[in-house]
Amino acid sequence: MSGLADAAVAADVGPMSAYMRHQFPFLGVKAPARKAAVRTAFAAAGPPIDEVEVVLAVDMLWALPEREYRYVGCLLAGRFAPRRRLPSPTTSAGGSPPARGGTPATPSPVFARARSSVAIPNCA
Repeated sequence: MSGLADAAVAADVGPMSAYMRHQFPFLGVKAPARKAAVRTAFAAAGPPIDEVEVVLAVDMLWALPEREYRYVGCLLAGRFAPRRRLPSPTTSAGGSPPARGGTPATPSPVFARARSSVAIPNCA
């Protein structure tokens, strides 16, 4: 994602770091510029081949120190994760409310594999 480094604004690093209580290093790329760089990168690279490629890309992005790369990893995972329709939490398939303490929904294979190979913190 060299586009992120190209979009960096040195003057924004301090305020962005202060906003996150100096917990993370930043490149200095605000959301509009980050989204434009990601859109350009996705258009150039095309969609991922399979779930494994998504997990590997997210892992590589998450390993980079700057926070913007983690934002891109979250976006990538959210955009290309398989979508499933889950039953409503208020009713089961039969129309009655689920039993208290019932079995939670099964995560998609992408995230099940990602959780088993690497701990992915909240994407905030």
